[in-house]
Amino acid sequence: MRRKLDAIALLLLSFSPLVFGYTYDATPLETGNLAIFCVFALLFLVEIALCFIALIIARGFRTPLAVLLPAIIFYFLSCLNGIANDVAFANGDDFPPPDLIIATNAMLEFFPDWGNVLLFLAVCLAFFNRQAALNRHSSGNSGPVSIFQYIGLALHSLLLFILATAAGGLITAYLNVLYGDQFDLTVRDLAHKFNNYKHVSYAFESFLIVSAFFVLFCAVMLFQAMKKAAASDAIQASKVLIYGMTPLYAVYMVVVMAFTIINSPAGLKANASLTSLDSSADANAVLTNFFFFAVALLLIILGFRRSSYAIGNPSYMTPPQVPMQTWPQSGYYPYPQPQAQGYYYAQYPDPIKSAPSVGDNMGAGAPPAQFHQ
Repeated sequence: MRRKLDAIALLLLSFSPLVFGYTYDATPLETGNLAIFCVFALLFLVEIALCFIALIIARGFRTPLAVLLPAIIFYFLSCLNGIANDVAFANGDDFPPPDLIIATNAMLEFFPDWGNVLLFLAVCLAFFNRQAALNRHSSGNSGPVSIFQYIGLALHSLLLFILATAAGGLITAYLNVLYGDQFDLTVRDLAHKFNNYKHVSYAFESFLIVSAFFVLFCAVMLFQAMKKAAASDAIQASKVLIYGMTPLYAVYMVVVMAFTIINSPAGLKANASLTSLDSSADANAVLTNFFFFAVALLLIILGFRRSSYAIGNPSYMTPPQVPMQTWPQSGYYPYPQPQAQGYYYAQYPDPIKSAPSVGDNMGAGAPPAQFHQ
């Protein structure tokens, strides 16, 4: 059966130049890049479904997941765009149309950058969520999230979003000029437009790398809140974020910095071999997508493990065992039994014997009861 399917596939591929005008002609490294995008597109699709489910069930942890979901969608779209770009440039019969080149390259700039901005925002909101929960659990002893933390996060995220959008717009403008009909532009004009794009792109990547220090600052604040609250939730979200998320996000930013240097004038030169450029592109695609996937997956796991972030929730605490008070038979009676040495029975009046009879005085100074026949 498998041989028949392979034969059918080969037959269709043999007729593809005649039917579609397309012949797949790519180097092994270019094919590897295409396979990388296909694998991660599938992984991100699964992660989108998991994040959506976690968003539904994660009461008390929904804000970070609500920001994380569009971030994963952007990276999923980036992988689909990478597939389209690789397939288009692998056509051995014809060069891709200019509109397709402009669209795919612009989206390769927009989607990953926007996804990284939202991922940073989701990670910081997860730290804020834990710090606020510890403050509630400790009745305000650990302190709330500072307003300056919110302001710093908002300003940094806004700056990243502006730079990412500007970089995407500049590369789109450059490609429109490069593939357009503006023949009055010189090579110097084209180089100037491209350099403007690279400068903004470097600025974005620099501030994105700095975001690792902001995450580290959030981890320090959360650690101090845990000490003040005296709540060592070792298997819960706070320590997972401090000891798991912080180093993972830091390594991700180191990877971003490494490939920023490699793709800069200080790294691979424009006249480098095609093998070197393709190898760098493959490594960049694998590492950046992997670490983005790992950071997002860790946040999703915290969303599924509701006991991780339900600090102080009685529904996730073992209820105390209170024995029934069946004194004097109960062995759980908290005081020594009356039969023990040094204790005596309390002398209580017999309610039957002590009840006044007819004709008795009803109390001190009370006259005898009068009865009439």
